[in-house]
Amino acid sequence: MELALIENLQRKDLTPFEEADALHSLATRCSYTHEDLARQLSRSRVSITESLSLAKMPEEIRNLCRLADISSKSLLLEIVRQGEPRKMHALVEKIASGQSVTREQVRRQVAKAPKAGARTRPFVYQYKAPTKAFSFQLRFRKGTVERDEIIATLESILQELKQGE
Repeated sequence: MELALIENLQRKDLTPFEEADALHSLATRCSYTHEDLARQLSRSRVSITESLSLAKMPEEIRNLCRLADISSKSLLLEIVRQGEPRKMHALVEKIASGQSVTREQVRRQVAKAPKAGARTRPFVYQYKAPTKAFSFQLRFRKGTVERDEIIATLESILQELKQGE
């Protein structure tokens, strides 16, 4: 059985999902580690680990990938790296609609997306006097601030200072 699985894995026409399932089956039945599989198949451990990660993709998402004709291993890996089925589904939809087709485009798009629960950095306006006699920082709670809002805030501060005289 082990030999048959190994021979099957060495076929060139396996889809990434077939390869992932065969590796998972071999690892489970023979109690192989990723390193053992890499040695048996003359592949890198990273390649084995990546392929095995595809075996964890929910069947619903796999079917969506098949329907969208997404067969590139690198794109499938980007999809499975989303972690949550909801995020995987959204990425498959984007790829299927033609919005992202290369791995690099998908990676850039994923990198741009704000992380769930991630805090936005506060916007900081900094001013340094040309004479270097002083510097001034104005920190806002939100991440982006328009120029007009900075001016309005500075005017408000000036007015408060003038009233306190």
